Amino acid sequence: MNKQEVEKLFEKYNKGLASPQEQIMLERWYHQELAKQQLSDDEADFVSLKEEIWDGVLDRAGLQENKSVKKLFPLWAKIAAAASIVLLISIGINSYLAKRASENTELANANKIAPGSNKAILTLSNGQKISLTDASKGTLANESGIVITKTADGQLTYKFSNSTDINASALINTIETPRGGQHQITLPDGTVVTLNAASSLKFPASFTGLANRKVELSGEAYFEVAKDKKHPFIVQSGSQEVEVLGTHFNVNTYPDEKAAKTTLLEGSVKVSANGNAHLLIPGQQSILTNNTVDIVTANIKETMAWKNGYFRFNDDRIDEIMPLLSRWYDVEVNYEGKISDERFSGTISRYKNINEVLAMLSYSNAVKFKIEGRRITVMK
Repeated sequence: MNKQEVEKLFEKYNKGLASPQEQIMLERWYHQELAKQQLSDDEADFVSLKEEIWDGVLDRAGLQENKSVKKLFPLWAKIAAAASIVLLISIGINSYLAKRASENTELANANKIAPGSNKAILTLSNGQKISLTDASKGTLANESGIVITKTADGQLTYKFSNSTDINASALINTIETPRGGQHQITLPDGTVVTLNAASSLKFPASFTGLANRKVELSGEAYFEVAKDKKHPFIVQSGSQEVEVLGTHFNVNTYPDEKAAKTTLLEGSVKVSANGNAHLLIPGQQSILTNNTVDIVTANIKETMAWKNGYFRFNDDRIDEIMPLLSRWYDVEVNYEGKISDERFSGTISRYKNINEVLAMLSYSNAVKFKIEGRRITVMK
């Protein structure tokens, strides 16, 4: 069947007029088209992306898919109700089964913009800056007996020596990741922090003698806090303060985002802002917007996608997606004309060149992209 025939058949299903033979015909067409999909290694995550987008289609149609039945057939009643949506919304099933559109040729042939990688600058209390990208593994510095080391796998660690100065807690260090960078650090107390792109963390070279373990964050980071009931771990970010004893959580406080989000995965945390405190339990997220804190059920997969090597979109507009790409690929983003209202759902590896990510997003025909150096223009 050609595209027009498929559309007519979907329309009949949508109206409840398809015969059993036509239902079988549509099911056979789907499986034949799916079998034609020969994905390269670079496109290995395409199938999971397509499945997640289908889930988004059903959600927007107000449908609940029966997980005990294989996607996408023979869920005829659901497909019939969602058919018109599938044919009209971005990244619908036909968009995935169609060949690459000619407008993607420019993306494929444009200058390849590589994804981000482990990059960071460590600034010591005396102002000395150390590029963790260029530094060799081994000891990088010794501050008042605190030995700062870069491990074989590129992580930064702080360890006490026999000559550690009791005043080391007064020495403030800062680790900063640039746009297009991320890095992991083990703080003096054993807490492991993973910084996302365009983020910074200020912390003392030692927590010894301090009533609490306080750090300052700008941007986004995932914390695996070492347990110490006598010394709470506190993350200060703007007007928000997150206090824990030992837990795993993510904090997103990028200045260009509309809200500051704290997501708890394990343990418990207290989020304080503007004189109000809120206790989170695992699976909850606090959202601070305009001095107001809301507690919601967190989408853990979406929150943790960046740390797990993915972009995960959940019914997001293109202007909500592009800031993530801008930070990770270190590119400038401009918009030409009206910004599309189309919504995107799916999962894409953070380790693809940006050209591949943009090509996938443009399958919907709702948006197009032009790459000029490190500037990306989004067009409708």
